[in-house]
Amino acid sequence: MFGNALKFWTNSKSLKNNYHIDAESETHVGPWVVYSARKKDSHVVVSVFTFDKKPLKHLQKQSSMLRPRVEFLLNVLRKDASTLARLRHPSVLRLMEPLEETSSSMTFVTEPIEVSLSEKLRSFHQERAESMEELEIQKGLLQLTDGLEFLSNSAGIVHLNVQPESVVIDAKGDWKICGFGYSQNLTDATFQFPEMDSRFPIELQQNFNFLAPEYLLDEVISPANDVFSLGCLTFAIFNSGNSFITSYDSTFTYKKELDEALNSKLFLMKIRSDPLKVFLESTLTRYPQHRVSVSDLHSLPYFNSGLLASLQFLERLPEKLPSEKTSFLQSLKSELHIFPKTVSSRKILPCLLETLSDPSLIVYLLPCIFEISTWITPEQFQSNVFPQIAVLLSEERDVDESVATLLLENVQVFKSKLSADTFVSKYSPFLVHAITSSYVNIQRLALTHLDQIVDVSPNSTIADIVVPKLTDCCAQTKNLGVKALVLEKLNLLAQKQYLSSFVVVNKVIPTLKAIKTRENIVVSLLREFYKEISSQVPDDTVVKDIIPSLLDLSFSTSISLEEFQANMSLTRGLLDTFEATFAKKLRPSQTYDSVKGNRGYVATTHQPQSTSTNTSTSTLPQTQQSFRKPATQQSPVRRAFSSQSSFPPLLNSLSTPSLVPTNESTFNESASVFSDFASAPPNKASNSNTFHGVSQMEDLGGWKSLL
Repeated sequence: MFGNALKFWTNSKSLKNNYHIDAESETHVGPWVVYSARKKDSHVVVSVFTFDKKPLKHLQKQSSMLRPRVEFLLNVLRKDASTLARLRHPSVLRLMEPLEETSSSMTFVTEPIEVSLSEKLRSFHQERAESMEELEIQKGLLQLTDGLEFLSNSAGIVHLNVQPESVVIDAKGDWKICGFGYSQNLTDATFQFPEMDSRFPIELQQNFNFLAPEYLLDEVISPANDVFSLGCLTFAIFNSGNSFITSYDSTFTYKKELDEALNSKLFLMKIRSDPLKVFLESTLTRYPQHRVSVSDLHSLPYFNSGLLASLQFLERLPEKLPSEKTSFLQSLKSELHIFPKTVSSRKILPCLLETLSDPSLIVYLLPCIFEISTWITPEQFQSNVFPQIAVLLSEERDVDESVATLLLENVQVFKSKLSADTFVSKYSPFLVHAITSSYVNIQRLALTHLDQIVDVSPNSTIADIVVPKLTDCCAQTKNLGVKALVLEKLNLLAQKQYLSSFVVVNKVIPTLKAIKTRENIVVSLLREFYKEISSQVPDDTVVKDIIPSLLDLSFSTSISLEEFQANMSLTRGLLDTFEATFAKKLRPSQTYDSVKGNRGYVATTHQPQSTSTNTSTSTLPQTQQSFRKPATQQSPVRRAFSSQSSFPPLLNSLSTPSLVPTNESTFNESASVFSDFASAPPNKASNSNTFHGVSQMEDLGGWKSLL
């Protein structure tokens, strides 16, 4: 059947040119094979019903006696589509494209559906799952009741084939009537016995198990026929899709089964709900005069449900007064947890999304939409919900404060349901833009939830978009709480090392230095930020910006002693760190005289000279060289002892040698010799206790330390 259906599709030229078919979406509704399709120009989703005529044509060729039966069944199919063409009701399947028939197939297009009630019940039975939610069943049966009332009272039609195969369910969970091949007008209805022939598809023939007794046994046609069939369908929902009658397509067996069931009422033992038992007893009667009328079905206790009433009100929401709408939506938020999740996601959510076009209701709709969005799948949120909400996230749109608050409060819904790329590209700009909102509450919310986007945003976005927004907000706001939140987020970015040195130096620090307030919370947050980035920025930034800023923060009587001490502690720590690290970059210092020599004082060969009468003569070896300063300057060693009455002979001899200018190499050699001399051990004479016959010293170690 699958391959044939695709072939049928290609045979329908006009439909082929206008629609894209989804070949993987096959389902069955009665004798029809149904595929999901999308219109090429408008992208509207539809369902395409197809039927393969070749098996019937084959039977017709086998025996000419079967020709009338084949033609009758083909007319049933044609009537199914043609009847849909003239009926317009929410509980009746809506035709989009009329029947197109070729020699091998029949095809027509309807509004999109998901599954027939028969297949849904069959899947529950095969998976051994529980039946549908009670509210789903109530809502579906009420919709079928509305449809049958419309057929009887407005269209003047009796369906005569109400069964699970002739009911379809759409994406919203709405139940709709189809399968009108055996329907008749009430004005000219004629009975035709439903012959059963096993050579033909059973789906093309009426099902005895769902027919009313007055129709099958008494040949009476009336709207009451459909009421009885509705009762059989209702029981089948709770009985794996099977009616309470099993006739095997025999009128004799049908009558016997019917009498036994209605007399014993044993079949009602499977029903737990008392209101549902009343519903079945009111619809499943032998004679129509004892049966509830189509118009009175709504009044049965089974439909007296508060949740069902809420769903009905929601369906008619566009018709209600503004005050009624707001009152209902406010109460709906508190009742959502009572509704089955399938009903909320399939029925309530689409209705709410359709109403988003009314700006006055957005603030009442969003809480309900976000509540339901928490339990739907990410795929459902991305395809059904987010496209409707995305327009509210536009930076160009002037969003009401209450609406913006709801969008920010539910950031976790967006993050958990959207892909990372979509979240960053679609939602993050809205949150970042809100940082500089004119509403303080919006700023607080945006800053509070900023963490949600930081971890998934690229560094370029943080540097080019997030940080400028934070600094702008910090510079413009006069609200202490907002300023503190900005500093908290800058600290967060610094701790996670999302801030480059360039961004800190050129964008952040200039803004922070301009902060005038000296509230303790601000001082504390600024100190923590400076502490965090001190190891991430160049040393000159620490020296020129961070340390002065810390001192500036401390130079205020409005801060507490604890904050002052913390600032001083950090400042000393930064200074100590700077001293330790920067000292390693400097060359070891030289002696004062050596440095002076390098600046132009040149040494020459030492010539022995006489000193004053208080000193003995000392002559340095000819191979040694020394240096002297100009006469106008005094040796630092001599200055150190200028207050003493006399100079030590050795120091006097060393400090006033006769020198003349020579070249730099000579100076270096002289400095080396001087160093060797100063470090040489004492050379004592045997009896004179003199050093080279120049000075008497019991111990030279003390003078060496002075040198």
